[in-house]
Amino acid sequence: MEIKLSKEGLNKTRVILLLLSGLVFHDFLAVPEFKIGVITITYLRVMLIVCIPLLIFLYKIRIYKNDYLAYGFILFMLYGLTRIEGNFKEAFSLYCPLVAFLILYISIHGKELLDKCIDFLSSMLVVFCFLGLFEIVTGIHFVETHLELVNDNRVVACGMYFNENDFSAFLSVLIVYMIQSSFKKYTKVFFVVFAFVIVCINRSVICIIGLVSFLLVIFILKSKHNRMFRLVGVALLLFITIKPVIDLINSTSFWWRSYMYSFGIKNVISHMLIGTGIGKYSDGMINVGYDLSYRGASADPHNLFYELAGTFGIVWAILLIVYLIKLMFWNLNRVSNNENLYVFGLVYIIPFVGLASSSCMEKNYIYLALLIPAIYYRLYTCNDETVIRIKKHFVISK
Repeated sequence: MEIKLSKEGLNKTRVILLLLSGLVFHDFLAVPEFKIGVITITYLRVMLIVCIPLLIFLYKIRIYKNDYLAYGFILFMLYGLTRIEGNFKEAFSLYCPLVAFLILYISIHGKELLDKCIDFLSSMLVVFCFLGLFEIVTGIHFVETHLELVNDNRVVACGMYFNENDFSAFLSVLIVYMIQSSFKKYTKVFFVVFAFVIVCINRSVICIIGLVSFLLVIFILKSKHNRMFRLVGVALLLFITIKPVIDLINSTSFWWRSYMYSFGIKNVISHMLIGTGIGKYSDGMINVGYDLSYRGASADPHNLFYELAGTFGIVWAILLIVYLIKLMFWNLNRVSNNENLYVFGLVYIIPFVGLASSSCMEKNYIYLALLIPAIYYRLYTCNDETVIRIKKHFVISK
């Protein structure tokens, strides 16, 4: 038996990939050098354009009774509308990836379509690797970046990724997609190494630790036999390398991040229930004594969980952490094959990329990392009503 997409399913696949491309490039397509009035390319306008055709399909989309993530996301977005605090520009940039994630999540049904999305995201790793290589070799950057401000040619902040750590976080997510793609083995290895080198050039220590530790987890979990032996081997390796790792951390922004996080905690405590509101996180930090004149200080939280709790209230951060833990253990219980292990990797990498960058909630890599694992969980835990719904998008032929 061979499963093929029906005509309706094929059309929907094209639209989903179009929206997915908008989410992928959402932090890239804003080129000030090409200002043409109202048709200037910005990621906000790109997101609006790619959302339009998919909205046509909304009348066929259903949210199922046991799909608590969808309900939670909708509730969170409605609550966020009450916490804009007059900062409509930042709210708009925040809601673009939120809306894209929600529409993609409730639109994607079936393993075949998931595989197409994974391969598409893997091909995006290839594109951005070459864009990063172009910036490394030529020193030419698409827009003003953190690199130009600090005059440090060793880092790469590609396109709209003003902060090189944001670009590293984006590549880290796409690396996990490349590993589980249908690309040939040597192609996978080449581009995984290629992207990892760019992350190392950017000296994004948290991303490096996330990727390396994930490889160690794979090494431990892939074999059912001698797992304890592998665990001991990894423990010895970590013991041997602990001093170089500490030296590496000390040479980065770790200390001023600690200073920033200490006030981030105070900010969360001061606005524990409802948060500061969209665009007011930095004001909350300053109100609890944070000093922006401190060396290297930044009003951006550089922490997904502080940002979520400080902006909208601690309940939302707790719900996210609980959901990530649930996804992680669900995947760990299903690591009978490599595919489930690599889906687990996307959940595993979220805390690392959520600590690596500046402002996280409007960054596409957070949503790209969560998207496929959340859909897998929904499909494998769906009720009979959902299964019937999935079958309508496929025809079975001999």
